[in-house]
Amino acid sequence: MPLKRTAIAIALLGCSSNPVAPFDAGADATPNETSTQDVTTSDVVDAPAPLPPTCLAANPNDNVADDDMLQACLDQGGVVRLEPGTPGYLLAKGLTVSKDGTRITSTSTTRARLQAEPALAAPLLTMTNRANVAISFLEFDGNRPARTGIATCKGYRIFGTNVAIEGSQNFQFTDNRSTHAMCGSALQVNGTSFEIARNLIDDNGHGREAVDAPEPWSDGITLGLCSGGNVHDNDVVDATDIAIVDGGGAGCQIVNNTIQATSRHAFAGIALHVFIAEGNGDHTGTVVKSNHISSGPGLMTFGLSIGMHSWAPTTTAKGGTVTNNVVTGALVDLQVDGVDGVTVSGNAIGTTSGAPGCGGTAAAYTTAHATTSNLQSGGTPHVYDGCIP
Repeated sequence: MPLKRTAIAIALLGCSSNPVAPFDAGADATPNETSTQDVTTSDVVDAPAPLPPTCLAANPNDNVADDDMLQACLDQGGVVRLEPGTPGYLLAKGLTVSKDGTRITSTSTTRARLQAEPALAAPLLTMTNRANVAISFLEFDGNRPARTGIATCKGYRIFGTNVAIEGSQNFQFTDNRSTHAMCGSALQVNGTSFEIARNLIDDNGHGREAVDAPEPWSDGITLGLCSGGNVHDNDVVDATDIAIVDGGGAGCQIVNNTIQATSRHAFAGIALHVFIAEGNGDHTGTVVKSNHISSGPGLMTFGLSIGMHSWAPTTTAKGGTVTNNVVTGALVDLQVDGVDGVTVSGNAIGTTSGAPGCGGTAAAYTTAHATTSNLQSGGTPHVYDGCIP
């Protein structure tokens, strides 16, 4: 069982001062300016124009760690514009967003790459209690095959996570890639009024078909608290825990994302769960809509997991609407177990695959422990308390 689920439930050096705009690479702001502009409401973000990098002391084309130079630039705030290179900017300690209004982006629509050094024991990028930050056109590479800490992947695995955003508001994380997380999550978020859009989240952790640590798996996007967040048009491929999991927070929108399990096992595609210390399973006003979830043979346990009884049988997820999603190829395409006041309707359920490891014979759509809820018809009563088949 993924223990993380259960536990949650019960860098002024070398920075250019070239004038650039706060987010769309225009000509109004300098790197040490901050902005109070709300950056979370755009549906389409203009790609940055090809402009020079602003953090000149850091070099993405050598094999020297870049943490100190990059952190000095981040500590100025404003715009930090990085350039693509090989192998990319190497991180041995990890970076922290330390100023509100910071914009971190690439010099062009080609993503600038940040790669973990083998001994890194922290997220590549951490942001805590910040506002109006925009992160775009970057690639976060956790370098999992070379990481030396894999054997410690168990429990709360923040050290193996690629990007951690905590207690933050009015931010954007758009047009990025997060890949090869050691374990934990490719993108962990606890926030209010944010946008996560058009990102590629792929090949994170190892599934249970290749266990090389006590808990080697990784979520794609972990939403500990999603209050007024908009998570849309992301591609999540081969997450090995849950592709997108929401632990609670009112008014979260999880819309038009594509989830695929093509070569690694995932425990679920999209989940409305209960993270007691964060969103506490309150999904009031949350909408999970028009997502497409698919799995290769035997590579996903639950397509949609609504309620958390398989991980924590005493919890209850409350509220939320799950509608018009397409799910196919999981062991159970749609599972409802441990909810109150949830609406589930109009979801297209396809074929199933795989053999259950517990819980008896599986079905495409199962229901249990759903009080005062409005569920679409066709469910088979099936209790999965404490069982992730």
